[in-house]
Amino acid sequence: PVVRRGRLLYDRARMEGDLLDADDLMGAATALLEQGLEIEPRNADALEVRGMIRYWRWLMALEPDHGAAERLLDSAEKDLLAATDINPLQANAWNVLGHLYYQLDDIVEANLAARRAYEADAFLTSAPDILWRLWSTSYDLENKTQSLQWCDEGRKRFPDNPRFYQCALWNMTSGAEEADPEAAWTLLGQVVERTPEHDRALTSLQMQVVVAGALAKVATKEHDQELADSARAVLDRSSGDADVDPTRELLMTQAFVRTLLGDNSEAVGLLQQYLTFNPERREGFAQHGHWWWRELRSDPAYQRMIGG
Repeated sequence: PVVRRGRLLYDRARMEGDLLDADDLMGAATALLEQGLEIEPRNADALEVRGMIRYWRWLMALEPDHGAAERLLDSAEKDLLAATDINPLQANAWNVLGHLYYQLDDIVEANLAARRAYEADAFLTSAPDILWRLWSTSYDLENKTQSLQWCDEGRKRFPDNPRFYQCALWNMTSGAEEADPEAAWTLLGQVVERTPEHDRALTSLQMQVVVAGALAKVATKEHDQELADSARAVLDRSSGDADVDPTRELLMTQAFVRTLLGDNSEAVGLLQQYLTFNPERREGFAQHGHWWWRELRSDPAYQRMIGG
């Protein structure tokens, strides 16, 4: 009972609008979970929820000291791994581990954890999130077969979820799916009509950038300068500001599409702007060379930017 009460408090905390009130509830939930672990130290449910709370606190930056935050993340991972060790079918613990590893840019482990979650319970309430992570990690790993598989499965199972139309567009930029301008514009419309209104402005801009990426793939393949110019025109009208895009993720997506067009100096300039807004990501660029930046690695300006 105390473990179930702890889980209910965790769920209630996630609904709180005020972060500090939510943290207070998380603290009360943790106390209940630790009561349960005193009774049964190898209780997978208690370890899972305590790990989720610790990970949530790390995600929300509620531990201001860097060393303490690192220890918090480490303890979250240990709790979640312990839960899956006790019960290999602890699907939600696997799901959260997948999210955790993705945040750390450990794409291989994120993919494996998402796969374990899906194998443990394909009908988990977070199944759309798991399928999305299976797609996104496959895309990041350039596994084109699995990129297609998970995107298609997501669209079949959740036809009203806009993310599984987004992934079809993204797949055109990796070559997993044949880039087709007409199909790309159709997919953009399908994404926008399924996206909730409060997310529509940013999603529309981001997906327009991805459409430009599909146009760029075709333009490069067919040496079509007119289509390349069309892609650049789409990019020019798809820039967001800090109100629409507070984390400035559009800058990074635009930079990737510029590499597809061979506009490497423009790509580096956009990345410099992105890292000005997100300086904590600079180390990730240096350590984890995503395939998006393959064409930039020999560029001296890019090397200077990442500090290597």
